[in-house]
Amino acid sequence: MSLGANVPDFLGGACRAAGKRGVRLACLTADASGTIRMRGGCRLMATGETEKWRAPAPVADTADAASAEGVSDDDKPESGQESLSGYVETVVYTADKESVSVGEIVEAEQNVSLLPLLMLPAVALVSPLSGIPLFSSTMGIMIFLVSLQIVAGRSTVWLPRWIRNLWADGRHVQSAFNWVKPLTRWLDAHTNARLRGLSRMPLVLVPQVLCLFSGLIIPFLELVPFSSSLIGLGVTLLALGMLARDGVILLLATIPYVAAGWIIFTIAS
Repeated sequence: MSLGANVPDFLGGACRAAGKRGVRLACLTADASGTIRMRGGCRLMATGETEKWRAPAPVADTADAASAEGVSDDDKPESGQESLSGYVETVVYTADKESVSVGEIVEAEQNVSLLPLLMLPAVALVSPLSGIPLFSSTMGIMIFLVSLQIVAGRSTVWLPRWIRNLWADGRHVQSAFNWVKPLTRWLDAHTNARLRGLSRMPLVLVPQVLCLFSGLIIPFLELVPFSSSLIGLGVTLLALGMLARDGVILLLATIPYVAAGWIIFTIAS
């Protein structure tokens, strides 16, 4: 929705109206062109409160507060970190239509870092969508491209047009991501800053490169049962561990890879 120069007036009026109705507009943002967007993982929340709406603290203020508390940059989570469940909720909200494209989902998550964008195709592989022919291969290519850009140090994602234009039935996407919600909530509840050295340079290159090679091999495992889903779970844990700077989660990510390797070895022998 574009309102041009009237954006401040609109936001002020919307917030005042929302406060009267007990609804908090949690994460509205406006860019230079006057386009109003919702930040990734955010949604309207009925709170039953009548207090005046207040905007989220600016990133700079948050960083200053962390510095005042003596928290180093290496100990802080990735910039803009939200919960994994929040990213899944954004996909479900975006897919609330007849059909939804990869580009629309990426656009909905555009205000976050590359690690959440790496988790989305990985989570999709864990869902029932992985049973669609060639779906795993496409998600593998997407994982490879995003991982490559993470290793290269890019802050914004680039995907070829043919991937952005891929679409699926919105109801199927919603159903698949709703299916993985219990897993994402469990991961959110058990994630903390532990063994932080594993998520810092140069050791963090290990999970980054492992995600890169995971994307490369997934297309070749299209016909191996459960292998793509297990690797997708591994990539999800790796990305979450890097995002939350949780070395324990990074270590747990090796378990799905061991399981996938055992399945491949069993079939090959």
